[in-house]
Order: sequence, then C-alpha cells, then structure tokens
Amino acid sequence: MTTVRGDASGGADLKIGGGFFTDGTGIEHYGVQSRAYNGTEVNTGGTFWGELTDASSFPVNVGVEGVTSVASGAAVEHNIAVRASCGIAGDTDHNYGVHSVMWNYGANVKKNHGGYFDAWTNSSSANNYGVWTTASGGTNPWALWVQGNAWITGNGFVNNGILITSDENLKTNISDITDALSKVTQLQPKSYDFRTSDYPTMELSSEPQIGLLAQQVQQVVPEAVKSTVYPAQFDSLGNQTSAAFPVLGVDYIKLIPLLIGAIQEQQAQISTLQQDLASCCAAHGDADQRSMSSGAGAGAGASEALRTDLHIIPNPVADLTQLRYTVAAPGRTRLEVSDASGKRLEVLEEAVREVGSYSHAWNTTDLAPGIYHCTLFLNDSFVVKKAVKVAR
Repeated sequence: MTTVRGDASGGADLKIGGGFFTDGTGIEHYGVQSRAYNGTEVNTGGTFWGELTDASSFPVNVGVEGVTSVASGAAVEHNIAVRASCGIAGDTDHNYGVHSVMWNYGANVKKNHGGYFDAWTNSSSANNYGVWTTASGGTNPWALWVQGNAWITGNGFVNNGILITSDENLKTNISDITDALSKVTQLQPKSYDFRTSDYPTMELSSEPQIGLLAQQVQQVVPEAVKSTVYPAQFDSLGNQTSAAFPVLGVDYIKLIPLLIGAIQEQQAQISTLQQDLASCCAAHGDADQRSMSSGAGAGAGASEALRTDLHIIPNPVADLTQLRYTVAAPGRTRLEVSDASGKRLEVLEEAVREVGSYSHAWNTTDLAPGIYHCTLFLNDSFVVKKAVKVAR
C-alpha cells in the first residue's frame, strides 16, 4: 500500500521528487523515496534514492547529497552534512549505520569509490579527520576492518600494534629460511626525503625518512616488493591533471622473519667460533681457556716477552670485561682494540708503568658481536689476544 509517493520528471536542470512509501508487505520500507529524470547537468535523487534514466548528458549522478552552511562567525556545536542512525532492539543479522555499495559496468571508468571522504580546514586549532571510527562492545570490536589491499601515504601513528594474519592453520608448504644472513647483508639502508612537490596529490611525508629502496630490495627479496599503479588524477570538471604511473612498495613486515633468521645464523657462527677458540686455548695450555698465547714483537727481549702478558676475563664478552696485564719491565704501555681485519678502533689506555700487574675495565656495549683483537704495547714489544663479543 502506498501512502504517499512523489516523482518528478522533465528536462529542467534539476528535478527532485519525494514522499513517503510503504509497500504493505513488510519487505521494504522507505522513509523517503525520491527519483529524478532527464536533467542536463545534475541529477540529485534525494535523501535515499537517486535513479538516472537518461545518461546522455549527465556529468554527475548523486544518490544522496547533503550540504550544510553556517554564516561566518556563527558558533554551532555540530555541523553535519549527512547523518545516519540505525538501531534495533531485537535480533538482526546485520545492522549498518551506513551501507554504501558502488558498482559500474563501464569499460572506461576513471574512479569508482564505495566511499570518498575529504576533510579540510583553515583553522590551526582544529583536529581534522578524513575518517573517524570507533567500535565498542560485542565479541569483535574492530574500529576499522579492511578486507583487501590498503594504500596509505603520509605519517602514521599506531597504538597497540597491527595484527597480520599469521595462523598456522591457514598455511601450507611451510619450510625454514636458511639463507637469511646472506640476504640481510645485501640490503642497503638509506636516508632520504620524498619528492613532495613533484607528487602533491600523494600527500607524501615532508619529514626526513629512513628505509630501503624498493628496486634494490626487489633484487634480493622479490617477495617483499609489490607493484601497483597510482591512478590518474582529475579536477572537479573531469579534466586529467596527472597521468597514472607505476609505484613499487616494500612490505617491511616480510623482512622481520629475515632479520630474525639472520640473527640466529649469526649466533650459530659465533657459537662455532667460541668452540674453536676454547679448543685453541686449551691446546696452548692457558689455565682459564679464555685467551690465546702471547705473541711478541721482533724487538722484544726474551725474558720480557715471556713475562709480559695480557688476559681478557671474562672472554667471550657480553658487555663488560677486564683486561688484566703484567708489565715485566718499566716503560710506556698502550692498550688498543682492533677489529678482525686489524683496523684499529680505539686506544683504551696509555700510561707509563712500573713493573707489576694492572687491569682496565673494557665496556663493549657499543660493539657488534664478532671477533676483536686487544693489543698490549710495552716499549718495543707487544702482546695480542683475541676477544669474542657475543650478544646478550
């Protein structure tokens, strides 16, 4: 049964029909149904329904349009162009505040948006949100649920983290990654700035950046790089302002397992080195099996070379260790640290010593895990010992 129904048609620029409609079957109920036909510029269906029957000359077809205006200087608590509220006291399968579906069968479509939101303000004190969502109650309160690809530019702030689907029950062909360290060492971290002025519509961050170059990552970890197309841009009149172009993106989440695998491989290598070092020290009769036997320079006297010594305790080293050394003859001493290739990294201590025993606290917090050499110089002689730095 139709209680009230209104339609409008004609050839004018704008025709709006409206009314209240009930079909009497209990299947569909419209508070307002509005249809417009045969305009020449804009077809506005009305509050809930817009239907266009002659598309020969319509640049814009609007199903729902809401516009509000406030005089300059006027103060209002809320200014809302469109407001939708949906509630039910009984059981329901689906309850939507707003349900938007956009479809198009055209072969040449510029843009097709299920929803498009844009917020702007010239007030420096206003919070400005394109989309604000909240969710509470129930068993699955997600403020935002995205099913499909998501494109995000600009700066982001994430609270409580982002969950990535990773349930073992959803996976097959599971195997270990065995070459993680090799791949990680090929990646080249960079600092850079985005070309914000060249690509203004992308709203790229203007802040200094650190990260990886997608083209370089693609050569090492191709599964962590995805190609997409940034769409062509158009002005309000439909004129193209910039052409579409391809863009590469890096899935940094996929790099995390590689980093974990690389650390594990490196720890295994360090463990092997520790075992080799212990075997070497034991073979040379070192009491604590933590340091290598002494080696002296060509200019050292026999008695001085035998008695001037250096010990690293503990060794392997986590954060802090002691360099304990004995001076057999008075003279100038120097303690140095070099890397595995022999490059000097730091002079730990320089002094004039009398005959006796001394120690130096060595903090290795800033050193990466690996092999280092500690050298004790005394006048024209020197003693070298190997130190193994391990992760905590």
